[in-house]
Parts: sequence; C-alpha cells; structure tokens
Amino acid sequence: MPTFRNQTIVVPFDFSAPSQNALNQVLEWTDESNTIHLVHVVVPTPMAVDLNPPVWLPPSVDNETRDFLLKRMKEQYGSDRFKNLVHHCVVGDPGTKIVELANSESADVIIMPSHGRSGLSRLFLGSVAERVLRMACCPVFVLRGKKYENDNAKVEAVGASADAN
Repeated sequence: MPTFRNQTIVVPFDFSAPSQNALNQVLEWTDESNTIHLVHVVVPTPMAVDLNPPVWLPPSVDNETRDFLLKRMKEQYGSDRFKNLVHHCVVGDPGTKIVELANSESADVIIMPSHGRSGLSRLFLGSVAERVLRMACCPVFVLRGKKYENDNAKVEAVGASADAN
C-alpha cells in the first residue's frame, strides 16, 4: 500500500463513484503534510442544438457551470477531514487541463480514477487517463474501480508513468 508524505498531489474529480472512491483512497494514503489539488474540468459546450437553426452557447454558460460545481465541491469537501484539499474547477479539455494544473502546482504525482470504458464508449468519450499518462511530466497513478460481491467499489492500482520528457 503506497503512502505519500510531503507531496503535492493532483486528483481529477468528476463527481462519479469512481472519482469519489479514488479521493477516499488518496485520503487513506496521505496525511496533513500533503497538499491535494482536487480538480474538476468542465468540458466546453460547443453548441446547443435547437434543430432549426443551431444556437451557439456563449462561454458564460461554461463559466456559470464551473462556478456552480466549484461551490458544490467546496460544500461537499469543506469539512476538517478535507482540510488539505485545494479545490479547482476549470473549463477545457480534461487531459490538458489536469496536466496544466499539475505543472503549475509542481505536482509530485497525479492520482486519478479510471472509469474503465471500452468499445464504443471509449471511442467516443476517449480516455482522459490515457491522455494524462501521455502528457504528464510527473508520475501518474491510475486507480481502477473494482466491484466486489457486496457492491462496495474498491480501487486497485493499474498503471503508473514517470515519463519526464
């Protein structure tokens, strides 16, 4: 079981069960000496389709979503148990924004959940974890959700990269 001391850690978070389980796992592996940057990335809305004609949404819609979700993160994870969390909510491509935050905060490691998508859903939704692994300049620890008989999700480490190009 890994433990982290005196490190800056970036944890991508999308409010899903896998990301909540990953955050809980990170909290078990860390103590007050760590700074944990919890980051949610709002994917820009290219347009809202009103069949005839298409209507483009202004960037302010994404900013309003970002502000709402940042407030929700702070409410949900603002107690003393989460005192070493720094909350971030940004707009953009998730893989790029996660790596940019890790670089700007001089992160020692990125610990992220993986939804384990495959097939068409992976083709259309892509793999944020895969993009982060390719672009990050610090180690990336990917946690995969695993179901057990009692339906409690557990996590297991499935990959890490320390490519420092």
